[in-house]
Amino acid sequence: MVLMTPLLLPALAMAQGAVTATLSVLTVPVERIAGDGGAPEPGITGMNLADGDRVRTGEGGVALITFLTGSTVSLLSDTEVTVKQAPTGRAKSQRDTWPPST
Repeated sequence: MVLMTPLLLPALAMAQGAVTATLSVLTVPVERIAGDGGAPEPGITGMNLADGDRVRTGEGGVALITFLTGSTVSLLSDTEVTVKQAPTGRAKSQRDTWPPST
């Protein structure tokens, strides 16, 4: 049964909503808040993200969100973003940093 547990996690994520992106935690703290308003949970590298999920970095936290289109967003310290799926006509790969540099 222990060997099957990793196989069940993607199925659980799919049941909660279509996977839009994956999370990479570069430096903790990073949290994921489900789009349905669930309690914050620690972000884990490889975690699936669905449309409406929020990712929050705390002081010193850094994360990378990689969308299925190949686009990436880097989240710097003390940032919160909401994951939104881009319209299907906008499937070009790009890389952004949030918050943007001034």
